Amino acid sequence: MFLKRKCKTIVLPYLICSIPAIVICVVTGKFSPAYGDVGVMKGTVLNIITGAHSVVYWYIPFVMLIFLSSPLAISFTKLSHNRQSVLLFSLFIVSAFLHRSHYNANPIHSYIYFMPLFLFGVYCSIHRDKLKELRPYAVLFLIAALALAWTQINIFNHIGLYHKNFFEFGGVDLAYIQKLFLLIFIVLAIPAIEKKSIPFLDYFAIASFPLFFLHPYIMRLFDMTHFSLVFGYNAWPSMLSAFLYTTLVTSCSVIVLECFRKIFGEGCLYIIGDRKKSKLVSKRKDEVDFIIRKA
Repeated sequence: MFLKRKCKTIVLPYLICSIPAIVICVVTGKFSPAYGDVGVMKGTVLNIITGAHSVVYWYIPFVMLIFLSSPLAISFTKLSHNRQSVLLFSLFIVSAFLHRSHYNANPIHSYIYFMPLFLFGVYCSIHRDKLKELRPYAVLFLIAALALAWTQINIFNHIGLYHKNFFEFGGVDLAYIQKLFLLIFIVLAIPAIEKKSIPFLDYFAIASFPLFFLHPYIMRLFDMTHFSLVFGYNAWPSMLSAFLYTTLVTSCSVIVLECFRKIFGEGCLYIIGDRKKSKLVSKRKDEVDFIIRKA
């Protein structure tokens, strides 16, 4: 039942939303460089399997592997606290040296890279009370994340994420560690507002998944029209450019989402993965609750 629901509400919208991007790949003959020189049929199949036809769709094949491996997560919940901690620390080290795959076009590579973060989410749900002891130190994790980001850019001259082939050595993925510290900060800080109703956050919590499917097409449209908001490449102009571009893409995506809701109503669940508020709680909790119930 769990996987069947995921196929209906994740895989089906993924396939439907992929159609325009795959058609563009077929018409232009431009497939991901990760595939090498491939024909239309092979390129199309690889697109569906890897999600490389869109800048963010790689997430769907990867996350379905996560769901398929739920029994492993259930086994994780049965370990002692010490063994869970040692296992997580070990897996984090592996991921820090693994890096992301080129063009995020290898779901198995992504699975190994991100699996520790999924298990960390399970860990946080199980040991929620223990984490309360760390809340006074939340800001230290934020400072560590910002310091790592500064170090990556200014000391190692590396901007963005780290990508490499599976068996290559590329040093330590500082972005992974930095995002891990940022994640810990959020986990520790979020209880301060979790019981408050903030309309802005409530809306995007519900709309996050359909916006995930829609926003790549808004970005592609901007690229096709050579739209640019670049004011310079120094720190502050770059941050201003990123903020304005993100705001514009998000706003346009919200407008498109509301149009879909007006036209398709409840059908949006199976077209773009949109869920009504009454279903949001089950959506947010079922991944972890499913695991904990089985433990």
